[in-house]
Amino acid sequence: MRDGCQTFLIKYKKAKQLLSLRLEAFSLLELSIVLLIMGVMISVSLPFFTSQYESEKNKKTDETLKQLAHTLAHHVLLYGRLPCAADPAAKGENMGQEVAQPCNLQGIIPYKTLGISPSLIRDGEGHFITYAVDPTFTQKRPLNDVQNNAGGGDDNVFAPVMAQAQGSYCEVASLTGFKIYDEQKQLITEDPLKQPIFVLVSHGKKGGFFLEGGARKPAGDNDFVKIENMNNDGSFVDAPISKDHDDKIFWRDRFSFLSIFGNFHCPPR
Repeated sequence: MRDGCQTFLIKYKKAKQLLSLRLEAFSLLELSIVLLIMGVMISVSLPFFTSQYESEKNKKTDETLKQLAHTLAHHVLLYGRLPCAADPAAKGENMGQEVAQPCNLQGIIPYKTLGISPSLIRDGEGHFITYAVDPTFTQKRPLNDVQNNAGGGDDNVFAPVMAQAQGSYCEVASLTGFKIYDEQKQLITEDPLKQPIFVLVSHGKKGGFFLEGGARKPAGDNDFVKIENMNNDGSFVDAPISKDHDDKIFWRDRFSFLSIFGNFHCPPR
């Protein structure tokens, strides 16, 4: 009996000691140090992740512009013409369809006419890409000796069989004459035959792009780059991205366009 009591007392004392133990907590100073370290780590890593995020958006924009060029070249080789622009304010069945009468000088990519997804007409920022097209090249025209110059004759499945003719794609005089300037307002495109036949513009996130209702996102009054790239006058500025403007311009003359994106070569002039 005595041994049982001693055993009980020993266990009771151990249990009491366990109950009396307290977990040590962080002091306010220690907690402040931890938060400070976390803050430093976040501040150091945030610019890196932000830069990566912006880089991915820029990469998506570049890839989309090139993919659209391939799609437009495919359309020219199939139908002998570029599509007209679509009205960004169109609704229902008309949304994404080219407006051919009269042919819109500027609008958005006519994704339904081209048979592509509407997601492919937006840049990395998720905004509509502006599509400006020379009406001269929206009229169906023969290409010059397609089978001999397309690099493969019957192997070129995209090229229609068209005879050489005056007023063909390779020879017709441009009616619009898009003008491309650099950041110094110097004209880049001086040769009339090598003026752009279409221009694609990604307006970035600083303004100038089409909104869902068809209006333009306002741009800064002093930003001549953005103003020129959205005012529908046939003039554009191809300037490096800066803190003031973030437009990306993609344009091609008739020769480099089909040569690069359609494997078709006009005869030497």
